[in-house]
Amino acid sequence: MIDRLHPHLGAIAFAALLLTGATAAEAGPQEDAEAITRGIEGFLSLVSDQSQAVGVSHDKVNVTPDGSGFAVAITGMRLGSGGAGLALGELDYRLEPQTDRTYKVGDLRLAHEMPAVGSDGKPLGTLSFETTAFSGLWSSALQSFLSLDWQARNVVATSFDPKGTVTVAQAALSAEGKDAGNGRLDETVTYTLTDVAATDPAGAPFKAAKLGGRLALHDFDFPGYRAQMAKLHDLARKYAAGGDGQPPALTDADRAEIAAVARTLPKLISGYDLSLVTDGASGDIVSSGRVAHAEIGIALAGIDGDAASLRLRLKQDDLAVDDPDLNTPLGQALFPKSLDLDFTFDQVPIASATESLAQSMASGGAMAQDPASLFLMTMMSALDAAPLSLKIAPSVIETARGRFAFEGDLASTNGMPFGKVDVTATGLAEIARTLDAALKEDAWAKDILDALHEIQGAAEHATGADGKPVDKFLLELAPDGRMKVNGKPLNAL
Repeated sequence: MIDRLHPHLGAIAFAALLLTGATAAEAGPQEDAEAITRGIEGFLSLVSDQSQAVGVSHDKVNVTPDGSGFAVAITGMRLGSGGAGLALGELDYRLEPQTDRTYKVGDLRLAHEMPAVGSDGKPLGTLSFETTAFSGLWSSALQSFLSLDWQARNVVATSFDPKGTVTVAQAALSAEGKDAGNGRLDETVTYTLTDVAATDPAGAPFKAAKLGGRLALHDFDFPGYRAQMAKLHDLARKYAAGGDGQPPALTDADRAEIAAVARTLPKLISGYDLSLVTDGASGDIVSSGRVAHAEIGIALAGIDGDAASLRLRLKQDDLAVDDPDLNTPLGQALFPKSLDLDFTFDQVPIASATESLAQSMASGGAMAQDPASLFLMTMMSALDAAPLSLKIAPSVIETARGRFAFEGDLASTNGMPFGKVDVTATGLAEIARTLDAALKEDAWAKDILDALHEIQGAAEHATGADGKPVDKFLLELAPDGRMKVNGKPLNAL
């Protein structure tokens, strides 16, 4: 679950974690070097599964005493699967022991240009960049960075056939961690890409002044997570598909082992926050349009308890799409150019879904060898039956003609929602005039206009802080599905 939070951010954070696995036990320099080697090899073994879409492989780890520290070289590193992927080559860096089982990490050296190859060994493209800064402080006890700063410039990724190029003027990765007690870690990883530009085989451009992301892990037991993932890694190797393309049947003991891992993993972290941001983006990625700012966030708290809370944030400013159907008065009246949504779901049944998964694995159901799909099914089933509650914090949707602000509280029982939502709308009269003018060209505008007139008839009219007229609505949803608008049954509108 944790390693699938977000592929791009996870890959960058993983690249940083590769830089060390130091677990020296204050013995002699050579004994320490051997302990560091074992730590690095142990970590690499968790991510070397070539059956996955992205695996990491290497030839050898060499750790040698060097003055007061250690020189580390990981040779023959490759990122990919099935012989295809990115040839990273040799990765070199230096570890300098500090007090309290920490190591300074520095002197990073990587190849300036790295080739990408296909499964047949033929070149597919290249990745090049120049590292301009690198430093970090690694905790052996927590098996993570307490601080990290990596910066690069002139990043260029090129594919040969079909031709395409991605360039990044500046790239930065930072991490800050602290001991949360009981061997747990609070870790925040942030990355930023500036002046991003890309072309696809057709030459369609994409540009962004900034792309970035942030991942915060709370009360994370990384050594415990590594131990559980090592068990799954060993089982994945044991049950890899044979010559006939079919994996062997799971034994009862191994099925029970997978069930135990399923029960343990959620207990290793209390929550996480993930956000992705873009500024000044334009091109095909936004439907041949432009957006001044876009942001999406997801936060899950209470993962290690019986029920969790899930917060979803979505924000965009000044979105414009180059589409003839939308660049009409009607399209401008209805298309959301800006929005700010903030929803929080409480009582998300993480524990019951996890237990359902564990029991299914232990009982040997038909999908016992596909825990990811099974977990999704059990989670959806648990969500449908759970007494969820939804808090809508003040949120806004804005078009070129109108603005809709809303907030409220909803709950559900057996999948049926109920509760109240307050809506304040401005510009309904202007939207109605736009719809009326569009009747000759857009036949479906009449249906929207008729519904809008009925909604306006139920509105409570008032004056906003700016002196402009506003329409207010109280939406009430009953558990039996009936709905009222400002006290009037919806079917009577």
